[in-house]
Amino acid sequence: MRLKTFPTFLSIIVSVILGYLGYTIAESDSDAGAWAAGIGTGVCVLLTVLPLIAMRLEVDKQSVNMKAWSFAAFAVMLALNLCFAIFGVAEPYYALTVGLLLCIHLYVVWKLAEIKDV
Repeated sequence: MRLKTFPTFLSIIVSVILGYLGYTIAESDSDAGAWAAGIGTGVCVLLTVLPLIAMRLEVDKQSVNMKAWSFAAFAVMLALNLCFAIFGVAEPYYALTVGLLLCIHLYVVWKLAEIKDV
């Protein structure tokens, strides 16, 4: 498993931009909620986009599986974060839901990277 440099920087830029979008949408609510939405969206996007565009595995089938899972996780995380930012859900519920989904995503990515035979 290796990370390519340019796609890594590109995924960081995308995560910062989408994090700012989450902050901007949630800004009409409380200030703490806006910061939580912005930082949470940025972290979620970074952790789902990084395996999608920057991570390469030794076996092509593993890379395809990783990209498919990461794209699905990216779509769910982005929709979830934007819904939380638009509707203004309380921060503890936001942190709990997003944290649990990120743990599941990172566990699946770790298991996909750990598989030796496909």
